[in-house]
Amino acid sequence: MALNMEMDEVGVKGDTKSFSDRVFCLCKGFAPDNAEARGYVYCCASRGTTSIYASLFASVALNAFALSVSDCDGEIFSGAIKASSLVSSLGVVEGVLNALLSPFLGSIADLTPHRKRGLGISFCIFLGMVLVQALFFLSKDSDKLDPEDEEGIEYLQRPLWQSDVALLILCVSVIIQVVSYEIAALMTQSYSSELSRDDLEVTRYVGLGYTTLNSMQLLLAAVVTGISLVAGFSSFQQGTVGGFIAFILALFWFIPGFRMLGERKTVDPEFSRSCCGLKHIGQTLGEILTKYPELLKFLVSWALGSGAVTSVAILSTSYLQFHLGYDGVLTSAVMALALFFSVPGSLLTHRLTRYLSLKAIYILVLVIYGISFILGPAVLLADSVPVNDVNATATLTQYGLCDFVITGDTEETRQEPASFTFYLLLVFTVTWGLCLGALYVISNSLFAALIPGGKESSFFGIKILFAKVLTWLPPLLFTTINEQVDSLRWAIVPLGPLFLLAAIVAFFIDFEKGKAHIADTMHRRPNVDRVGEATLAMRQLTLAGFVKTRPQAVQGVQDIHGEAERLNTRLPKSAPSSQGPSSSPVPEKTTLAQAPTHETDETRALTEEAAPAELTKSASDPKAVSDNEHPGSDDEGYAESLDYETRRRQKIEENNAFLEKKAQVMNEIGIGATENDTVVEGTSTPIYASSGLDAVPQALPRAALQTWQDDSLKRIYALDAHPSRAIVAAAGHGGRVSVFAAQHEDPVMSFKAFRGWCSSVHFVGNTSLLLGASNDGGLTLFDTNLIDETDGAPRIVANGPSDLHASGIFSMHVNDHLVATASKDASVALCRVTENSDLVVTERFPDLHGGVVKSVRLRDQNTFASTGNDVCLHVCDIRTKSVSVTIDNVHEQAANSVRWRNEHQLMTTSFGPEMRLFDIRAPRPSNPVAEYVGHAPRPRTIYHPLFSSDGKYVTVCGDHRVTTFDVDSKETLYIGGLDFSPTALCLDSLAHDEGADSKHDLSRRIYVGGPRTVVTIALGET
Repeated sequence: MALNMEMDEVGVKGDTKSFSDRVFCLCKGFAPDNAEARGYVYCCASRGTTSIYASLFASVALNAFALSVSDCDGEIFSGAIKASSLVSSLGVVEGVLNALLSPFLGSIADLTPHRKRGLGISFCIFLGMVLVQALFFLSKDSDKLDPEDEEGIEYLQRPLWQSDVALLILCVSVIIQVVSYEIAALMTQSYSSELSRDDLEVTRYVGLGYTTLNSMQLLLAAVVTGISLVAGFSSFQQGTVGGFIAFILALFWFIPGFRMLGERKTVDPEFSRSCCGLKHIGQTLGEILTKYPELLKFLVSWALGSGAVTSVAILSTSYLQFHLGYDGVLTSAVMALALFFSVPGSLLTHRLTRYLSLKAIYILVLVIYGISFILGPAVLLADSVPVNDVNATATLTQYGLCDFVITGDTEETRQEPASFTFYLLLVFTVTWGLCLGALYVISNSLFAALIPGGKESSFFGIKILFAKVLTWLPPLLFTTINEQVDSLRWAIVPLGPLFLLAAIVAFFIDFEKGKAHIADTMHRRPNVDRVGEATLAMRQLTLAGFVKTRPQAVQGVQDIHGEAERLNTRLPKSAPSSQGPSSSPVPEKTTLAQAPTHETDETRALTEEAAPAELTKSASDPKAVSDNEHPGSDDEGYAESLDYETRRRQKIEENNAFLEKKAQVMNEIGIGATENDTVVEGTSTPIYASSGLDAVPQALPRAALQTWQDDSLKRIYALDAHPSRAIVAAAGHGGRVSVFAAQHEDPVMSFKAFRGWCSSVHFVGNTSLLLGASNDGGLTLFDTNLIDETDGAPRIVANGPSDLHASGIFSMHVNDHLVATASKDASVALCRVTENSDLVVTERFPDLHGGVVKSVRLRDQNTFASTGNDVCLHVCDIRTKSVSVTIDNVHEQAANSVRWRNEHQLMTTSFGPEMRLFDIRAPRPSNPVAEYVGHAPRPRTIYHPLFSSDGKYVTVCGDHRVTTFDVDSKETLYIGGLDFSPTALCLDSLAHDEGADSKHDLSRRIYVGGPRTVVTIALGET
């Protein structure tokens, strides 16, 4: 790597100036007055161009790339993670790597004369990764129209290298890019403390560095965003253009800046070189803990503050888009506005040092940040608006390997900000921009003034380590709140307490005492501009900390301290009941049909949410509280404790009543305990159904349509009805499975069965066994007669072999006790459920297809059919392990489904507007014998045709409707409108087993699944 490592005298001492110098001299009043400080500023400018590319354009393009290779549930890498989690997952990896490597690399930089060389190498690696990403983001038109294009002429973009391998390469490049960037930033910041011995001059130079950094961020954001808007670029094209422009601008600033930075040619012989600097790292940490307590306080404060501020951009962007409902263009504009005001924020920091100390400014910025994020969710309001509203434009588009697109669901809503929210958002944005520019400047200046001389790189490495320690916490809290509350409104609140805690810790830093601790090391620090000791002492005395001169500010911080302590008080849990779950062993067989009469963990958690902090201890164990602490010693406290106990017992009684009602429902339909179940010691006798599922009547009245609802099942991908009982199982998004029973609105079971989305669910014969398959490759057999009372899930009696498939299972079908599974690994496997309820693999058909196998269907115990992305239909003989019939090009697009009409005819579907019927006995079976259109002119999801029991009729899902065709005449017999877009169908087995005539058969009921809903509809009835 050819880099000029020697100081170039031209432009440093001579009259000739580089082009970057001439550009910078346009702001002559701000230009540093020494060469090395100017080189430091130029290197900061080069970092600005590349950092905004990585955090904005590369992240957006990477999300789009992940979406382009995602499956039906938005997951990538065979269901390993969701596409939406890719960027945050990479952030965790790079945070850990930077935390581990930064001290080590900083130590090496201090122990060797190669700091400048390390800066050059790391920066070249970083720019190389930028070029790699720009090339991988090259894209072309896909074969799918953009659903947001009203004219229907724009196609969605897809990358040229659309594959998991390309995505993996991109992920590796991102990790290398971020790590090398942080190394370059570490090496650059190591120069800051050596630019001057005057703290205020260092603050000025650091401020100039961050001003140019933020200015270049704003410039690149404005240029690339403007070009993208004018040219109508996609996320991929924006990433490519942004990468090349960032590469050019980074070199423009870095080359002259790098030449101005000086080499460190000598190393203090006192520093240990043993174990490649590991001993030096240990010594550095030991010194911080023992010799520099004020520096330790700052590092703790910075760990809290940096953990919060690092997440501001990512979390605020998600907050604006998904809670307030602003589109991507407006969100980018808001981010650009924040970047714009970070520039004056950097410049104003030096001005503020005339009136406040470095410590006071640091605390002030943290407090403003903290209060704004606590108040923000309370005033930035938004309303939920149905997407089918006249003003609604929300569209969910997934165009990855699943070819899965959903739009226009009436149950889906979009967020719309209140009329005044935008103006308040402008105030918050300006505030956050000013604070962002000021925080990094003042923190680096404060840190530089507290670290010992000669070990700058090591201590800046330690600073990065502390900065990365808590970067995972805000995104984790953000995700947890969003998942648990199902709302983003309060998801950014945790940032507030983190900032306030950082301010509280910073309040106890004795700045002058910290500088005194490092006074004997200052001779090791190179100086370019020395300030006389008397002048420096007078300036420090004049600008002393605000503790002595501003007592009202101290009182304000103390008030904040008390408020933060109150907000962060953790309520202790009550002592568990002796009869609770914690006091008994986990049973081998338990039953949900037993309604507990004791206090459970769930009821305890519910009651403690409303419990006063000072009462939780006394309520759980009154004897553990002294007489002075017991609430009974105060009349008001005693009354409050009685109210608390009343509310507590009331919640316990309500929970027990709910469990009793649920147990009664499950016993009515025969799901739950049987007479053979083991009674757990220490519990009361279970409530038994007379004989499990056999207690369910053969048929229940069907006079009216039935509707079931389960809010935890966001999308339904599979339905199956029990052949002899009035129950239906639904499965889909998030690996959730629900079981519904006739005449009961709520699900009798609702549990998370898999990590990935659940592709199929089937009852096994006329038994209580329920089999599920998932995108994570899982194949699990449940017994609905054995229920775990802790989570309401049926007991797992068998799991498929771990090597059944090398990837996720996309389809499954059960014929009696024979199970066929189709996978993304292009194979089909056959298993059998034994009499002992085990899953045993009988046959494998590896590499049966040339891509993802999306559908498999058993005709009988000897034959199955399969199809998938290779648009081939195979009919296979299980006995001979061979392919009997192959039909190529069954559709123009990927084939999504195959269903047997009878023993000779099969129907297939794709994302095209037609269903095709093939006859394997025909002389040319590749020619369809019939096509059916009109049910879905533009299908937006995978759908499966459903034949009547005699094969005369076929019903299919459409956009907010179901359509029934006469198979022979191809006549449309029935179109039923729905208030949701259906995604799954199955026959009502009880209604179809009566052998009715054709006309009567058409009026029988089927189960229809959609978002969170399952309904029964009567075909042909009005």
